[in-house]
Amino acid sequence: MTQAERAELERWIEMIYEKALEMGLDPFPVHFEVAPAHVIYELGSYALPARFSHWTFGRDYHVQKTMYEYGVSRIYELVFNCDPSQAFLLDVNDMLAHKLVIAHVYGHSDFFKNNIYFEHTDRKMIERARLHAERIRHYEMVHGPLVVEQFLDAVLSIEEHIDPVLPTYGAPPRMQESREPSPVGDTYEDLFYMAQPKPKPEPKPRKIPEEPQKDLLLFVRDHSRVLEDWQRDIISMIREEMIYFLPQIKTKIINEGWACATGDSLLATSRGMIRFDDLYATRQTPAAVATGTTNETRPVEDYHCQPDTPTLRITTRRGFVIEGAYQHRVLLRDGRWMYLQDIAVGDEVALAVNTEVWAQSYQQLPALRERSATLADVARAAGVSYYTVLRHLRGRKTRRAEAIEQALKRYNLPPTNCGRVLATRHTLRLPEYLNEELAYLIGYFVGDGNFTKSGIAFTTGDAEIVERLTSLLRSWGCNPRVKYDMQDNSARWRIAVHSRALRELFVAIGLRPECKARQKSIPSIVLQSPREVVAAFLRGYFDADAYAGSAGVILSSASESLVRTTQVVLLNFGVLSSITPPQNGVYQLGIRGAAARVFAEKIGFALKRKAEALQRYLERRRWFCKQEPYDAVVRIEQGRATVYDITVAEAHRYVANGMIHHNSFWHERILENLPLTPDEHVQFRKMHSSVIQPGSRMNLNPYYVGYKVLRDIERRWNGEVDPDEQETDWLGTRIERPVGQGMQKLFEVRTLECDQTFLHKYLTEKLVRELDLYTYRVEERNGELVWVVDETDWRVVRNTLVDNMTNFGAPVITVEDGDWEHRGELYLKHHYDGKPLDMQRTTRCLRYLVRLWGRPVHLETVIDDEQVLLSCDGNAIAQRAL
Repeated sequence: MTQAERAELERWIEMIYEKALEMGLDPFPVHFEVAPAHVIYELGSYALPARFSHWTFGRDYHVQKTMYEYGVSRIYELVFNCDPSQAFLLDVNDMLAHKLVIAHVYGHSDFFKNNIYFEHTDRKMIERARLHAERIRHYEMVHGPLVVEQFLDAVLSIEEHIDPVLPTYGAPPRMQESREPSPVGDTYEDLFYMAQPKPKPEPKPRKIPEEPQKDLLLFVRDHSRVLEDWQRDIISMIREEMIYFLPQIKTKIINEGWACATGDSLLATSRGMIRFDDLYATRQTPAAVATGTTNETRPVEDYHCQPDTPTLRITTRRGFVIEGAYQHRVLLRDGRWMYLQDIAVGDEVALAVNTEVWAQSYQQLPALRERSATLADVARAAGVSYYTVLRHLRGRKTRRAEAIEQALKRYNLPPTNCGRVLATRHTLRLPEYLNEELAYLIGYFVGDGNFTKSGIAFTTGDAEIVERLTSLLRSWGCNPRVKYDMQDNSARWRIAVHSRALRELFVAIGLRPECKARQKSIPSIVLQSPREVVAAFLRGYFDADAYAGSAGVILSSASESLVRTTQVVLLNFGVLSSITPPQNGVYQLGIRGAAARVFAEKIGFALKRKAEALQRYLERRRWFCKQEPYDAVVRIEQGRATVYDITVAEAHRYVANGMIHHNSFWHERILENLPLTPDEHVQFRKMHSSVIQPGSRMNLNPYYVGYKVLRDIERRWNGEVDPDEQETDWLGTRIERPVGQGMQKLFEVRTLECDQTFLHKYLTEKLVRELDLYTYRVEERNGELVWVVDETDWRVVRNTLVDNMTNFGAPVITVEDGDWEHRGELYLKHHYDGKPLDMQRTTRCLRYLVRLWGRPVHLETVIDDEQVLLSCDGNAIAQRAL
């Protein structure tokens, strides 16, 4: 390049940078360098400047360079995610190509800086990679290049099996042992322990790992018995670099994704208050979720689940709890979205107070068994008296014996059913749907009820409650028996209902007889009922178990689940409550101040003395302090669980456990060769999309697909919609998009999306037809294998594209046992999702793993729809059915 061309290029770089700022881009400063093809392709093969040497990088260089020389492909530029960004331009490009590529580089740099999935990447990885290379060269000098290369072969064979949530940096445990200082004891510690023995060290876990671990690389590093310190150091280096590459390969880190909140999280939806796992299980039924604004819902467009995910559980001062993936985001008091992993004790999270989103339809009660036949039925059918049937069953002669026998057969009544018993099978006159009266009874039963062998029973100290409950029960055909009980200097009434039908109804709606006080919960049929029914249930429950007086309203229960669910439901009404730590195993939920007034207005007590006590509490206060809709975090705990997430239309947020959450997506995909060649027309992040069927000759052009989708987003959000492509939601309601927000929407996509979510949300039916996308399969015809179109439905095509990106496109394998059968052998499990393993690669990886582990390795998988165990001792591979 001449001096004049260099000066012109520098001028255009400044002009394009200024233009990018005008358009709203916010890139890192970029250092450009013009390099010849062999340098570009060397950098592309190594993926980082000054990275360690390995023969696979040379292989990739040869392939890419050959494709360039034969005109098959060309890398126009390379840009590295660092601050400032470093970009390399191909020297044979003409000036027009340089202009396009420079604009493209600024698009990449803007994406690196602003996309949420790159937020926590190491911006100094280029320097770190150089230091890694120096250490590996040192190991080659000490141990020999061949030894180090063979070890790198083994490590690189499993490099994609990592879990980025676990610690990224730091020396492995054996290297840290010598650096950890001994604990400093007291001066007279030896004398102290003469009278009191030293505490025993905590026992090591009997099973390693205690829970299945996805990070195979980290597990081998920390637990292999044959690795030396230098080998553990190399594994740490490879893992650090792989974690750096993940956002670039898949445009996001592993835990930011489809899976965010645990299944016990309670969501406010158009179908009522539903647990996250239940919502996912019934995902075929359309639903809309609360967004945090009063009475506002948005439809759920998709549902996602990720098993065995590291989680964080945060607890607020008032007792609100949410557990989710490390990079699940919640709304803070100041309006910022923050990852759970970045939240600290003292941070204040926003609460969704007064959402008022409820189910609109009454829930149908489960059908009960028909009433069993009795001797009275037999007597009526035979035309005799009850006593005549009894005489017949006792073997005495009767004139209508034949008719009685026919009636007994008709009702299938065994001849042993004779004699008088307590009548417990009555035909009830229950409503078809759960209404307010029955909800009140269920609420009181949850508070002060219990099951008996022949029905249910209630306990109360108020005659008013006796009258109310017995009146309700008699209206449904029951015959309650009331007993006044004097015990332990306290008087109470016991209401016994001998009705197996009512008992079966309570069991059918989810009230279990075997449940103890600590296991009580609100039945899902109540939570998924309209607002008035939920309020009636709470009224009955508070009449039974709550106190009202000078301290406000206090609900006591031994069940943590029951109290926490009640707190979330109350918040939906607009009642802000607090849970105190349990004392003697009892939790207390307090409603005070302005919240007590809201409670009195929207729920209240049916019991007169409690209602009057609450009214006196409210009247004695001249004013109430304002209760702000936020709460401080007081405790953060680690865990592991199956987590769920949803895609929410337009609002991109939802209410769960009383907090406001941002919907996000978890997707992964790994590519065999790094990096990919970008198309110069794309002004967004590289779309790492896979072919519809991996390894096929029929490949997609991912960059062109991404380019078309971005243009389509801009067109639709600018209001340029054809008359025949009107969009509708799941209810069939026409979607009216604001006009002129195309560029704003592109920046939103730039910030929030990754490859998989990008395609899933924005690859429309029209685009699938325009791009002529379809799935295919191989079929044998006349002894030849031919490609045939398998599916053209646009949703199937889109979902297939998205599915092929999950978990890097690599199988999900977890470490189940590091000491299998107490032989020190490694047991792995392949989480089969319908895609069989590549046996050739699996065999090679198992042999490498035996080198790293030092003992035989076993892999549980599925082959030809049969669960099998593959075992490798370093040479032979054995297979046996499980």
